[in-house]
Amino acid sequence: MNRFILLIFLCVIALPVALAGSPAGKKITVKVLDLKTRKPVENATVSVDIVKAGVADVVTRKSLTDKHGQCIFSVDTGMDIGYTLTARKDGYFNCFTKDPESPLVSGKSFMSVISSLVTLYLTADSAHLMDYYYSITPHMPVDTLVAQLKNDRFSPSTMFYLPDLKWEEIPKLLKIAKDTSKITRFTENPYSSIKLEKCYLGVFAMWLIESIRISEGKSYPEPVKRFPSLNPVIIEKSRGESVFSSFFINYEMIEIAYEAYANWYESYKNTDPVKACQINPLERTGLTW
Repeated sequence: MNRFILLIFLCVIALPVALAGSPAGKKITVKVLDLKTRKPVENATVSVDIVKAGVADVVTRKSLTDKHGQCIFSVDTGMDIGYTLTARKDGYFNCFTKDPESPLVSGKSFMSVISSLVTLYLTADSAHLMDYYYSITPHMPVDTLVAQLKNDRFSPSTMFYLPDLKWEEIPKLLKIAKDTSKITRFTENPYSSIKLEKCYLGVFAMWLIESIRISEGKSYPEPVKRFPSLNPVIIEKSRGESVFSSFFINYEMIEIAYEAYANWYESYKNTDPVKACQINPLERTGLTW
């Protein structure tokens, strides 16, 4: 369920595909309001993503809101169709909530027939977005995190969001970064269509270090952008990722990656973390995530 909610609110894909008109269409009025003032938001881009059962393509239609904050779509009413409506505008931020039933959001998904009037919300207050991101990001002492990983008892609350870790916590992660024990409980990237049943403890620790590297200094650390890759797997650049055999990397690759991260941190530990994190430790190893 957590993954489903995340995909509804965070994973909005806009593909420029035209939709043919349907004789059995239904008029849907979409209203976009400012979360704080409840006033209409003019010239907001409203997208409707349409997915039909048995069809791989996502069909997207877009429209701009008028001075009343409204636009109208005509959609099919078939029972085998799902819709995702979203609103965006420069200078505004998306509204998110942990409550799937809350109306105060920038995107909504429906199955089959949807309401004739749908209200979406945007906010000019970045604090709302930051508060939401903070609320869904796990926060725990790195010692607790490491202990959970080593005992393969990773907390369920961290299964779909990487924890909020900082530069100074890298040394404790490096201590387990060569460990080739296999764990079965670890965070999964919600964008990945592949579920890994196992992961090397050391590789996951380096995945967390890489997450720190790509997140350090970011003003709005969107949870999904903390993920270094679709899966905690190290691959050879020249070979690419094999989805079904990617777990079975050799120990030499783990050793090479570990040495790269350890040397990188040792070289830059007394410098500005933001500048240090702009350097990719794996750049010259032939390996990548």
